[in-house]
Amino acid sequence: GTTNETQTQPDGLIGQELAFESRGPAGSAYSSSLLGEYARLLLLLLGLPLFGWFVFQVSQNGAPIVSLAGSGLLLGVLVLPFGNRVIRILLLTLMIVNVLAFALTPDEFVQNKANEPTKFPSAILVCLLLAATAFETAGWVRETSRASLVKVSIWSLIAIPALVYIIAIPLTASLLGPPESENPKLVLRDPNWRWWNDSAFRAAKFMVFLVFTYAGACIGSFLNVVAYCLPRGQSIALRDSQCPQCQAKIRRVDNLPIVSYLNLMGRCRNCHRQIPVRYLAVEIAAAAIFGSLFLFELIAGCSNVPNMSIFQKGILWTILYPNWTAIGIYFYHALFMCALLTLALVEWSGQLLKKWQVLIGGFLFSIPAVVFMWLQPVAFGEHLGVVSFEFEPWQEQISKLIVGALFGCVLGFVFRWFYSRNSAWMLIAAFALAGLVLGWQGLLQATILFLVLALIVFSVPPLRQRFDGRFAMVFLLAIFIHHPFWSSISKLW
Repeated sequence: GTTNETQTQPDGLIGQELAFESRGPAGSAYSSSLLGEYARLLLLLLGLPLFGWFVFQVSQNGAPIVSLAGSGLLLGVLVLPFGNRVIRILLLTLMIVNVLAFALTPDEFVQNKANEPTKFPSAILVCLLLAATAFETAGWVRETSRASLVKVSIWSLIAIPALVYIIAIPLTASLLGPPESENPKLVLRDPNWRWWNDSAFRAAKFMVFLVFTYAGACIGSFLNVVAYCLPRGQSIALRDSQCPQCQAKIRRVDNLPIVSYLNLMGRCRNCHRQIPVRYLAVEIAAAAIFGSLFLFELIAGCSNVPNMSIFQKGILWTILYPNWTAIGIYFYHALFMCALLTLALVEWSGQLLKKWQVLIGGFLFSIPAVVFMWLQPVAFGEHLGVVSFEFEPWQEQISKLIVGALFGCVLGFVFRWFYSRNSAWMLIAAFALAGLVLGWQGLLQATILFLVLALIVFSVPPLRQRFDGRFAMVFLLAIFIHHPFWSSISKLW
């Protein structure tokens, strides 16, 4: 058929802007605006001479090929974009790191003197690569859906701190600090230790930290099941993960803690309905418990625990040469906080655990503390002026556990008397468990902080409405804040 529609050509500046949209190679990040076209021309005018300079230096003087590869990558991105845009961004970023490492290498460490003339041009090349990366990133953002941008923003919360810790800190220290050859800490390791060696070592430590943190996220995913099934008397182990909306079985690839929730944007793959964000929050909370305890307790030699400071500190002494005392205390306290998280989740959902279930949980935390007494190193009479009792060590340990649990029950009942509510029973259980694990001294310190947080919740109407008397979660937050300063607060008594 025919059409009577007439096509009108835009005039003025609008026509110029639309005309520029068709310029540049296909998939180019510079063809969407006049600024992008001029930037592309400027990068080409600077990049071509640099490429020729690096070709001459490599062929005549045997200079390193890294800068030549970087300039070639820059020209390839400008003249004929290749592959996926994300791949181009990653290649440009990796090339920036390599060229920057070469450009910032001190002259006294350069073995081949032919490298020196290419250092300043390499620094210019880094600026050009940064500009190209910025335009490629802007083009990717313009073409990407909102959901993908949200995913990238969330993952950046992990990637950016990792890059800062692994690359930026050692690189900055090498530039601003004393010469590496005069740094006694580095000389003790290796006389040839450089900032890139430190980056590799930091990357290994960061991966160990991620392993412990993600193990916590896996336990948090399991706690979601425990908190749902225990009050209802359902099986915990003999069941498949399923969507809470359509009851469809969740595939294993969609059952990775945190990762799968972010990948699916919090929706079921089968029914596409929203999965409650509580599941993600619990996984993040458990990951925070394991990750934070790893930093200020495990590799710190348990310096936060009263009467327990271990000489061997750091990842090497703790992981490669295991100190089982520090590892045992770490897992004991991590599982203790996870138990508090489970109690808080049950209370948050308006459910109640049976008393025998709580008693079994307390029994499971009591047995290790009796067998390994260093799991609770605070003496019963500490802060009371009592030196010791005429008991056997294991008898005093059992007495300490019983008194701590009873003291927690008393504090829990006092709070329940002020706030009469059925779910306060879960708060009593949380207080009793904390007294059993931390002792009456640690529980008293955490309770003072808990009262401050509870007062804040009572005073702020949105928080009071949100928590609605569910204070086991507030108590967990008090324990989480108190734990790094446990030993410091005890010394103030």
